[in-house]
Amino acid sequence: MKNSRRLVQVALIALIVSWFLLVRADPKHSGDANPGAGVAVSGELAPAGDSTGWYTLEQAAKGAKGYQKACANCHGPKLQGGAGPALVGRQFWQAYGGKKVSTLWSSVHTEMPMSAPGSLSATNSTNIMAFLLQKNGVPPGTVPLDDTTDLSKVLPSKL
Repeated sequence: MKNSRRLVQVALIALIVSWFLLVRADPKHSGDANPGAGVAVSGELAPAGDSTGWYTLEQAAKGAKGYQKACANCHGPKLQGGAGPALVGRQFWQAYGGKKVSTLWSSVHTEMPMSAPGSLSATNSTNIMAFLLQKNGVPPGTVPLDDTTDLSKVLPSKL
């Protein structure tokens, strides 16, 4: 009985080590300088060098300022959560991954901030959305996120 238990433990450890090595060898987990390259968008792969991207870096920088003013009190200065849920990592992707940008738009523009829902301007909302996308590894580009035409785009399921 002790030998079979020991054999199961060794096999389990070998399986875990093998999985870890496979994950580490996967380019998606290698610390690639282009973290959004090749992610699925609307069922197709986004080209690694797609210059249109999802938002501009300037837009995300403006969104960072807007986030600190309107969102950080509840969601934390580093998007880690607090009175509101975390807006980065697993929680973000569970809520918005694989869904249309309009789902994120609805949350940011019409439901937030909790103290004054719908009070953010369209520009401020799209800037905050750009910041959230940036912090979740979605690639920037040369075309700003738009509050009308871009709402039908589908976010990657997960990066």
